[in-house]
Amino acid sequence: MAYSPIKDKDKFVAEQESRTSQRRREEKEYLEKCERERIEKVLKEKEVRQCNEYLAKLRGHPDWYYWQDKIKLVESLEKGAIVEEQLYPGKRHKRNAERMRREEMERRQLEEVRLKTDIKIPERYKKISHMRDPYKIPEGPDLNESHNGQKDIAERVKFDLSKRNMSTYGSAKAREERLNGKIKDEIGEIIRGMGEAAEFNDVETMLKLIPLLEWVTEDHKLELFNGPLNIAAAKGHFEMIQILLKQGADPNRIFAGTPALVQSGYHGHLKCIQLMIDEGNGDIDVQDRNGFTTLTHAVEKKHDEIVPYLIESGATRSIKTFAAGYSSLHFAAYHGHADLIEILLPMCRCLPEEMHDNYNKNTPLMIAINQNQMECVILLAEEEPTMLTRRDGSNRTVLHHASMASNHDALRYLIDECNIDANLKGDDGKTALMISAGKGDLLACKILACPKMTEADMSTTDEDDEDQPKRRETPKFFGGECDVDLTDENHECALLHAVKGAHKEVAMFLVEEAGASLEVENRHCETIIEWTKNMKLSKMLKHLQKLPAKRKAYLKKEKHIYKKRNKRKERRERLRNKGGSSSEDFSETSSEDEDEEDSD
Repeated sequence: MAYSPIKDKDKFVAEQESRTSQRRREEKEYLEKCERERIEKVLKEKEVRQCNEYLAKLRGHPDWYYWQDKIKLVESLEKGAIVEEQLYPGKRHKRNAERMRREEMERRQLEEVRLKTDIKIPERYKKISHMRDPYKIPEGPDLNESHNGQKDIAERVKFDLSKRNMSTYGSAKAREERLNGKIKDEIGEIIRGMGEAAEFNDVETMLKLIPLLEWVTEDHKLELFNGPLNIAAAKGHFEMIQILLKQGADPNRIFAGTPALVQSGYHGHLKCIQLMIDEGNGDIDVQDRNGFTTLTHAVEKKHDEIVPYLIESGATRSIKTFAAGYSSLHFAAYHGHADLIEILLPMCRCLPEEMHDNYNKNTPLMIAINQNQMECVILLAEEEPTMLTRRDGSNRTVLHHASMASNHDALRYLIDECNIDANLKGDDGKTALMISAGKGDLLACKILACPKMTEADMSTTDEDDEDQPKRRETPKFFGGECDVDLTDENHECALLHAVKGAHKEVAMFLVEEAGASLEVENRHCETIIEWTKNMKLSKMLKHLQKLPAKRKAYLKKEKHIYKKRNKRKERRERLRNKGGSSSEDFSETSSEDEDEEDSD
């Protein structure tokens, strides 16, 4: 192609621009076409998906489309009414009042026209209620007029609703429910205010709130006074209790599980208790939901001033709590109130029904032993000796309880002072020694198993020698002399219980000092040595095999000590017969004893 020079520059530029614009227009149309096809494809897929979902809903719920529109309409109307009421309070009621005024005016106009001509009045205008401004408080109903009773009640309800700035529209039943709900709210606020006034002893506020309970019946009013009276009794507000009692409050009524009288006994307000008993006809033995009385709470909390007053007023000591079955004596023994036990015991004779609780049939003496209250133990044992012979639900004695509690002082007292038999068994056939041996309590085992003191064992040391402890004889340990070879229902003795617990010291004491036999058989006809071999207790077996030799050595030593004691006794008697009681004579005897010991 031959090159042709540009002759007309302007024409060339115009052609170039036209070609460029045409190319751009074609590109734009192509892009629009591609985008339109893409959008149509996406919309088609979305429409198909929405159509399938819609058909699925229609198949599952035929009326779904209808009810959905209905629900949306109702929700929109409700929201609109709520917003309108928030923005313009009372506008809805005013609109209803205006509508009713308009209908009343139309009815009157139609009535005037009917009187002139025979025009038939529409049915909806024949019977219509009287019109009045709902926000203007009307006069009260005239009770002197002879109207129907239902009409008087309706007028009274409307009047009370108007006084409270509440709507009076709706049926009679709806108006009564509206008024009852409002009255309940008001009574609840009054009761809360009375409770706060009773808590802070605000007498003026209480006197203002009591007359506001005009809608409450007399019996219901007395019931509502229980809360403030209970609060005032717990706080000890004397004047507040006096006001509530004058209004008819009953201190015997239960509020939140506790009468006001028992509440004062728990917190220790003596004057309040006296006031409720003297002026409020309070029952001194009234119980709360757990069975506690004023006396049991006063004893438990150790209110020393209240307990004597209640006893003088005739309170019953034997009333028990419902669950545990504890009486006043049980609580005094549990907490160690010995001074209150001294007051309670002379009230009346302690019957078996009062002694035992509901759980384990424990007596107050057993409870005092378990709690290690020795002062109470001594007092109960001396004043009520029948408790010493009582047994609990498992047929265990007081000695069993002392062993289980490891109460050594109680064990010593019961054996030495009360002469309790240490061989008594429970339902499981165990003695107190078996229990102590199983626990590994060596001192308790000594108290129970050592021999009793006899007249021959009593010391004959002169009074002049009491200031010289080195010259006195070493005191021997005495106990209850329990039979160490007794067996329980499983044919297991005290030694076997000690071996099972791996208590070597206890086992050594039982064999060496108490003389327990290693040949006692269990229910499988096994001796203790055989049982230890079968259980493969090698260390315990070696220890048991050494005990017979130790037993022989101990008996030989005891025999020597016994002879020595008798010789000393004879020498003291000779000195007394000669009239010599000086320390020199005693020193001579002691030197002679030493010579004899060396020769032995």
